[in-house]
Amino acid sequence: EPGVSFKKLNSDQRKLLDYQTKRMGADAFRSLGIDGKGVRIAIFDAGFPGVMNHQAFEHFKGDQKIIKTYDFVKGE
Repeated sequence: EPGVSFKKLNSDQRKLLDYQTKRMGADAFRSLGIDGKGVRIAIFDAGFPGVMNHQAFEHFKGDQKIIKTYDFVKGE
């Protein structure tokens, strides 16, 4: 993706990534040709404090990939 850079993973990080994606059924998605492009994801969680100002999420903000946030506790 233009403007997004990723660091190289060390072998422990690669093993963890492989484990996590296998556990989530990534092979089933790949076999159906689903690669994540054009997919919209909704996350309902206790929250991601700092998501709008933490550098790890900059590439989401810059491309306006975080479409909407809502705080169910505060109602805003």
